[in-house]
Amino acid sequence: MEMMQIKRVAIAIPGWTAVEPKASVLLVSASDKLHNVRAITSDYRCVGDEVWKKFSPDAGKARTIGYYRGLVTAFQRRALSGTDGFGRLLRELDADVTVLEALAGVHGIWPPLP
Repeated sequence: MEMMQIKRVAIAIPGWTAVEPKASVLLVSASDKLHNVRAITSDYRCVGDEVWKKFSPDAGKARTIGYYRGLVTAFQRRALSGTDGFGRLLRELDADVTVLEALAGVHGIWPPLP
């Protein structure tokens, strides 16, 4: 991610908690992120740290994983407003981000540390 993208995402993630999105929006967004994390994890298992070359050099491993951890945190703040399906999806997303963190040896932090 380029620095401007990181700044926009850092603003956007906390901003999700300031509005009341529809349950359908939460489901679609969380589903997309779950698919992305699973794809990254699958690629990581195949090619290791080479997977991070797919991302902007500014993002790298720590910021990419931190972004997904930040999304989990933001979604968790909305878990009560979602459907039962959203709660289950969120548990899967959290578990899959945890697996990626363990495989990559990085605990995701969002916003990224300077």
